[in-house]
Order: sequence, then C-alpha cells, then structure tokens
Amino acid sequence: MPRHIKGLSETARLNEQLETLHERLHINNLRMKRNTKELEKINREVQLNRSDKITELEQEISKIENEVRWVEQSEPAVQVEPEHMLKKLNIL
Repeated sequence: MPRHIKGLSETARLNEQLETLHERLHINNLRMKRNTKELEKINREVQLNRSDKITELEQEISKIENEVRWVEQSEPAVQVEPEHMLKKLNIL
C-alpha cells in the first residue's frame, strides 16, 4: 500500500509540473506573438526611414549635379583679356 500511495503522489506531482509547463508555454507563445508584431513594426519603420533617407540623398545628389552642369555649361560672366590683367597688375 505505501508504494501505491507514493506512486499516486508522484503522479500528482508530475501532472502538476506538466500543467505548469503548459501554462508557461502558453504565456511564452503569447509573448512571442507580441514580440513578433513589435519586431515587424520596427522593421517597417526602419525600412521607411531608410527609403526616405535614400530619396533625400538622391535629391541632394541631383541638385549638386545640376549645379555642376550649370557651371560647366554657362559662359563666364566677364571675359578677361590678358592686356586687362596686365594693366591691373601694373596698378598694384
């Protein structure tokens, strides 16, 4: 009889541990779902910020390229003759 009672108490203890593990598994699964949603949200924000920054930098590059093109293609505002430069140097 003592072995039977000991077996029942062992079974009860194991069942209780199993139930506790099931509860912890359920809680961990809920946390994992919540964390996955948060991670997806963060990843979307990072991707959005990255694409915004890329667009901003591309616009800045385009602006600089236009300025360079304008400088290369525009004619000088004042044509300086060598004689004019010599006169200026003599004055100094």
